[in-house]
Amino acid sequence: MKIPSGNFDLRDLKGNARYLVSETRILADGHIQNLKGQVEELWRSAEELMPTDPAADLMEHVERTLEDLRGWRAIGLIGQFAT
Repeated sequence: MKIPSGNFDLRDLKGNARYLVSETRILADGHIQNLKGQVEELWRSAEELMPTDPAADLMEHVERTLEDLRGWRAIGLIGQFAT
């Protein structure tokens, strides 16, 4: 970056820098608010997808996992095992 020769007013630079920072904050705030809204919408959507009975869903998941493990001979699980 080449600095122009001659005198230039530092107060003008300060004012311009302050203006740029202010405008950047305003623009960033708009984007931040938009992102916050999107995150809140995602949370609401995720809550709607959650099962109504977490205990029953957890038990179903455990039972499916045990069935998968019963069929997986690679880790040496042969036969049946109790839960």
